[in-house]
Parts: sequence; structure tokens; C-alpha cells
Amino acid sequence: MHELDKFLFFLKLYVNTANKALEILKTSLQVDNPMCWRQLKINRAGKIGPKQEYEYNFHGTDCRFSFRNYEIDFEFGFDGRVGGFNSWKLFCFSEDGTKEFTEFRDEQLIEDLLKLALEKGLVNQPHKKQQDYLFYLK
Repeated sequence: MHELDKFLFFLKLYVNTANKALEILKTSLQVDNPMCWRQLKINRAGKIGPKQEYEYNFHGTDCRFSFRNYEIDFEFGFDGRVGGFNSWKLFCFSEDGTKEFTEFRDEQLIEDLLKLALEKGLVNQPHKKQQDYLFYLK
């Protein structure tokens, strides 16, 4: 598999995992937009799920979410959306979220591949005017 193709698969895994975490948060906390955790008076950190099997930790506009065997740290982008990423979030996910993509435990490589994906029109930054500098899959 070509390196860029593998990177795109990795990006899709990150986005899908962030969306899965978001749905668990919304369901367990019974809220539409967990990004507003402060205004909704939600605890900054806690355990959720039917068996308290998930852990979350809000920090600023980010959330670190722990599944049973892996973790993801994602950021709430413009209008509370998830699925955005940057090189640091992807680097952390390669270390804590998956054992399949050890080659992406190199932040410079991730930055280079993000630049290439941007040049090829595979990712974009559609919300920069709203001060959301995350990349999103097209």
C-alpha cells in the first residue's frame, strides 16, 4: 500500500474513532453538544457507559476519551464538530489509539503527509475564517 493511501486510511480511522467517542458522550451525558461542557455543568472528567467502561477528560476545547484498550484525544472544531485533526492529535493517536500504524509515530512525517494531502485536495481547512485551523477529510 502506498504511504499516502495508508495515511488516508489512518486519517479515516482517527475520524471514525472521534465520531464514535462523540456519540458515546452525547448518549451517556444526554447532551447535543458536549463542547459546551462548562455551560452545561458537566464534570470535566468522569466515567460513562452502561458499565462505566469509558473515561473522558475535557481540557479546553479538546477531549481525551478512553475506550477499553485505546485512547483518542480530539478537538471540538467550528460549531462543535469533531473529525478535524492536526499533526499533534494524529501523532498522539498513533501512540495511544492504534497499534497498526507505528510508522506514523513520527510527527514530521505526519506534517509532510498532511501537506501532501492538502496539495492533492484530499484534506482541507474549511473553517480557518472561524479560527478553526484543523484539517478535515474532503
